[in-house]
Amino acid sequence: MSRLLPIPYTELPVPPSEAFPDVQKRDYPVLPVALSYQGRVTAFTFFAIIDSGADNCIFPAIVGRELGIPVEAGSKLLTTGVAGGGIAYFHQVRVLFRLDNGNYNFDCYAGFMPSLDQVGVGLLGRHGFFDLFEKVAFNNTARIVELTARD
Repeated sequence: MSRLLPIPYTELPVPPSEAFPDVQKRDYPVLPVALSYQGRVTAFTFFAIIDSGADNCIFPAIVGRELGIPVEAGSKLLTTGVAGGGIAYFHQVRVLFRLDNGNYNFDCYAGFMPSLDQVGVGLLGRHGFFDLFEKVAFNNTARIVELTARD
């Protein structure tokens, strides 16, 4: 038996640009998450984009440091993407989130990138997040991501 977990898109501000001068906000498929490391939990939640183009789960380094993670001591991965790249330092963490129908958490080998500190948003990628579900579907008309959970 499978369970459907719908996640509504969230409207977030975007920086002004010459290309889109009238665009001030956009809808994003994001999940408010917290992280746990060795029994410590972040005192705040932050947004992580559900990103089908991301190979791995990546979070701002500042979040890892707040948890006491020795970020730069992690295994290194040079990343590249459409928005640039950098070095991600990987550590084992637990990702925590809440949906209307309950609390969820999962273990994740996640990267922490200093270059994401300015952005303040993480990425939930294909390895570590998408592979936890039977199906991940983006419904842009309804502005939701539909996660089909394995029972």
